[in-house]
Amino acid sequence: MKKWISELSGWYRVAFVMSLIWIIGVLIGIEPRQLYSQSGRGRSYVNIDDFLLIGVLPVVIFWGLIWIVKGFKKSEKA
Repeated sequence: MKKWISELSGWYRVAFVMSLIWIIGVLIGIEPRQLYSQSGRGRSYVNIDDFLLIGVLPVVIFWGLIWIVKGFKKSEKA
């Protein structure tokens, strides 16, 4: 594992750190464990859905696209 990390290019390192900052920032901003009630009354809900949608999903899509593009570049070289 240590070898894999040391072989990452600078851009991958920047993207990795920015992904962590994004997730942590959304985690702080949304507070997924805090309960809110809609319109001040009625049932309450936890913001975990918002955290997953705004915080985690964009990061998963971003890294998924990088993985797909890298796979196509590998197949072009072969």
